[in-house]
Amino acid sequence: MKSQLNILIVEDDSDYIFLTEDFLKDIGLNFKLKAFKSYEEAEEFCLSETIDKDFLLHDIDFAILDYHLGGKTGLELMPFFQDKGIPTIFLSNNTNTDDVLEVIRAGADDFIIKTSKSYKTALSSAISKTLQKREDIEQQAEREKNLESFARTVAHDLKAPLRSISNFSHLLQRTAAGKLDERSTEWLSYIKTSSGQLANLIGDILESSKNSHKKEVIDLAQMVPDTVDLLSSNKEVECCIETSLPQVVFNKASLFQIFQNLISNSIKYRQGDKALIKIGARQFDDRRTQITIEDNGIGIAENKLKEVFKPFNEGVKRGESHGLGLSIVKDLIEKNNGFLELKSEQGIGTKISFTLELHAEEALI
Repeated sequence: MKSQLNILIVEDDSDYIFLTEDFLKDIGLNFKLKAFKSYEEAEEFCLSETIDKDFLLHDIDFAILDYHLGGKTGLELMPFFQDKGIPTIFLSNNTNTDDVLEVIRAGADDFIIKTSKSYKTALSSAISKTLQKREDIEQQAEREKNLESFARTVAHDLKAPLRSISNFSHLLQRTAAGKLDERSTEWLSYIKTSSGQLANLIGDILESSKNSHKKEVIDLAQMVPDTVDLLSSNKEVECCIETSLPQVVFNKASLFQIFQNLISNSIKYRQGDKALIKIGARQFDDRRTQITIEDNGIGIAENKLKEVFKPFNEGVKRGESHGLGLSIVKDLIEKNNGFLELKSEQGIGTKISFTLELHAEEALI
């Protein structure tokens, strides 16, 4: 935690401003407080950071907002804080359930009734959770920064050998025409096609690493089959896409990484010579789809299920590790407000389900 916190409060009742300030001191926080008594003052501050150069919007650790601010509501200020990743705690005298639901759905971290006897306890709990969330966000940002640097390095290092593979396969295809049997010609064509797909992926990774938060509309009906084709020959995998796959909104390179990790695990830990993989999608809620990838692989022991998403675990075979793959998959999904569920039975197979944000045209608005 920072040595001094920057806290913003927007509250039209001076008594609650003083009460909150005293309470923050009582619980031992070292802080600098910026208080506004009207929606208009707070909006002006958010729009123009020149009001107080010693207290800038992007430096705020969390904001406490009154729900009712004259003819406005604190909700109308939410976009300013969400854009900066600033946690928000709402206060209100109103116990209207619809207001509470509206605030939580908008992404607020907590909603506290000011007239409640447990006001101070609730506020203390909300602040503790908010500070922990802020710390988690900062740690996640540092991990993402390291991963982005790693992705750039790996992508650059892969370009030279991949270019050699592509050039030599093209040369062999040209010079050995008519000398190779049908199977060898097919394999050579597969090498050339796969190297081209991989070159495109590396380009996507390099582009994505420059702006890892950039999201775009992605057609899973195209990405998923392409990923399966890239990872295996037809003899290794029998993949059944059981339902139509929707368009989703995600970072392209990150989403490919998710499918690449999950599908390659199904192939790697298959039983026998061929992996049988089923992939489907269903509407999870108004704005999300749930993707399911199920295989007939060797499965994961029950006592290892809780450990399987930790980096470099040995959840499948003794001496074999998932590396960082599943840990990264879980982080990518959760940081995009999704969740992941794993079911597995040793000797039967594994089923992984996760949620993704639907493209607006497919969401049930």
